[in-house]
Parts: sequence; C-alpha cells; structure tokens
Amino acid sequence: MLTMVTEVFGVSGGYGNLSIQPKLLASQFDADGRACINLPFAGKLLRISFVNRTRHEYGSYGIFAASCGGSAVTDGECVGIPRFMPES
Repeated sequence: MLTMVTEVFGVSGGYGNLSIQPKLLASQFDADGRACINLPFAGKLLRISFVNRTRHEYGSYGIFAASCGGSAVTDGECVGIPRFMPES
C-alpha cells in the first residue's frame, strides 16, 4: 500500500512538508477521469483528487492547477503543501 501512495499517487514527505508528483496510468482514473486518495497530514485528513478527463498516460500529462485551503500550491510539475498552512 505504501508503494501506491508514494510511487503511484506520488505523495511523500520531505522536511515536514507534503510533496505530490503523480505517476498514475490512464487506466487508474475512474469513468469520470478522477483518481482520489485520502490520507492524514499534519493532524488533518486530506482528500487529494487528480483529474484526467482526456485519459492521458503518465508522462504525457502535468499538473495544471492545485490548491489547498484556497491557496495555490503548484509550480507546474510538483505540488508542495507546507506543514503549517494558514487556515482559510
């Protein structure tokens, strides 16, 4: 299960912060083009959702946008969520 979280969904920790770099295959998205994972982080339960409506394979898609509590948290390739995110 840990391999699915860290390698497939690409969710890992570094220096107390959360990093997300998905490697999902097109077949791992549901009929609506979504793949989701729920996990605890910094005392909160996060629901991380990926949307791939055009069913691109890993390597041919990127992160278009990401937000946490209304704040943008992406640089276009990797999502970074600080451990101490301001409350919104």
